[in-house]
Amino acid sequence: MTDRNDDRIVIVLPAPTAIFAEEAPGYPYPGRPLREAAAERLLEEARLRRSAPSLAVEVRAASPPLAPDEEDRLRRDWAGFYRAEAERADLAVRVNRIEGWRSFLLGVAGSLLAAAIVVPIRLWIGPDFLLLEFLLVVVIWILMWDSLELLLFDSMFLRMKRAALVKLRDAEVRFRYSSAPGNGTGQI
Repeated sequence: MTDRNDDRIVIVLPAPTAIFAEEAPGYPYPGRPLREAAAERLLEEARLRRSAPSLAVEVRAASPPLAPDEEDRLRRDWAGFYRAEAERADLAVRVNRIEGWRSFLLGVAGSLLAAAIVVPIRLWIGPDFLLLEFLLVVVIWILMWDSLELLLFDSMFLRMKRAALVKLRDAEVRFRYSSAPGNGTGQI
């Protein structure tokens, strides 16, 4: 059970390096990236702790201790990974805003066009074309819903994701070692 008010995430691994992918994919990551499943799980753990002002991550490893410079390198890789992910989230927020406003303008233009079709039909032909009016209202709804979804709902979730990534980027990462066999279960 995860305590949402707790600012500490504990990771149990066979070795501290087990959370990182084997090879560095390059841009946009300055060092080795985290394994995808671990990164997603850590993101969800950080999102659960959204009320915590900061996070601390404790990596418990069933291995001999790493040298301090190797631990520092892992911390840099950690911070670099989450810095790149936070930048990607920033970009997603900006793209979402641009697409939302463009979609909104398209919705307004479509609404005006639909009104330009419905009003003359009502005036000249009469109210016998309710089905056509209903279809036009549905089209307007669809055109406007996309922009409302992008601007209101998607942007909120993207900003929450970015806040969690920033917390993970700035998290204090500590290492604890135990050479006892069987402790490295790979659980987060």
